[in-house]
Amino acid sequence: MKALIVDDEKHVRDAIKLLVDWNSFGINTVLEAEDGESAMQIVAFEQPDLIFTDMMMPYRNGVELLKWLHSHSPNSKTIVISGHDDFEFVRSTVKLGGVDYILKPIDREQLEDAVNKAVTSLKETKQIQEQQFRKSMEINQFKPVFWDKMFSSLITDPLANPNINETVQMEFKLQHKLQKCSIAILSFDMIETSIREKFNSSMDLLFYALANICNEFLALNNRGFAFRYWNSESEILLLFWEQPDEIESIIHEIYEGIRNTMKARFDFGIGTAHFFPADLQLSYKEAKTALMQRDLLTRNRWIHRIRDKEYLIPTTLQLIDYEEQLRFAVRSGSETQIKAVIKDWIKDAKLLPHISMEQVELWRHEYNVLKARWLKHLFDGAIQEESHPLKTNDFIAPMDEEGRFSL
Repeated sequence: MKALIVDDEKHVRDAIKLLVDWNSFGINTVLEAEDGESAMQIVAFEQPDLIFTDMMMPYRNGVELLKWLHSHSPNSKTIVISGHDDFEFVRSTVKLGGVDYILKPIDREQLEDAVNKAVTSLKETKQIQEQQFRKSMEINQFKPVFWDKMFSSLITDPLANPNINETVQMEFKLQHKLQKCSIAILSFDMIETSIREKFNSSMDLLFYALANICNEFLALNNRGFAFRYWNSESEILLLFWEQPDEIESIIHEIYEGIRNTMKARFDFGIGTAHFFPADLQLSYKEAKTALMQRDLLTRNRWIHRIRDKEYLIPTTLQLIDYEEQLRFAVRSGSETQIKAVIKDWIKDAKLLPHISMEQVELWRHEYNVLKARWLKHLFDGAIQEESHPLKTNDFIAPMDEEGRFSL
């Protein structure tokens, strides 16, 4: 710790230096100033913990110094040592946070008691500050998780928190109450091989890294907030505060940021602006539909909005049309026959001009229906499915090295 002695009389400064056992109080630096003006300069530069000051000094007196310290060095502790038994001086000392008021000539025991009181107060203050800092750190660590879950719940239940509008406005320092918001989805359903291999053992780390990159861009001019959507295993949602005209350009910035940082590309679906929080789910559904409609075969676009119905190419190939051939192949128990039927289906699928995630999900649903029938009819339900890679709600589509859907 550091101490500063402020007095225009050198013998008084020397006396204080001699009378206090500085080492016993953990004070290793003792500074001096001849007046209030020079004291302010030293305090600003050295930030001493303990300050002794006279009241009657040239340039700036003790009361002026105490007032300045009260504003500019509120954590330091002050002991007044004065030759004047003046009530106004004492009152100013108490009012401006002084620890003690000692009269000259200085009594060693009284001085040490004052120093002890000041140092004890300093340690208590420091301990409280450390506790508050640790508490603040803990809150900051849990805050992202809190907002992930809070915003996730609003997608499914917009009335989950009646005061959410005011809470968001205060937490994110918004200039006015939110009226409308837009949702964009950063999707993992088509994840590049290099990223899958890199984060295979810790998808949580991938969520964390991508959300951080998104929030770096969204924090600029306070444009929105990105969070992990807890109702999906493959989505980060970006919530935009009422900026419908700028969303696509902001997402392009984020897309390039992710590409430069992680050397990978991810798809984004964008929903339109809707009332917050009542209609947030509508914006999410639009973003989800945009992703479900995108063509997985070309991958020439990475940012998607809902397309007009007339531009959507209907797909007629259904897995269920191959049910009889598949059932006979499975019943035969022959791997060769099963592969032959699957190859016929894949050959037909390769002729399709357009394959969307919507179509892939339909095939997945058809497969699950067929599988349930086979388990029931071929084995009388005696075989129970314990685990399966398609058991989760989200399906991670297979991709080739160029990021296209791989049949």
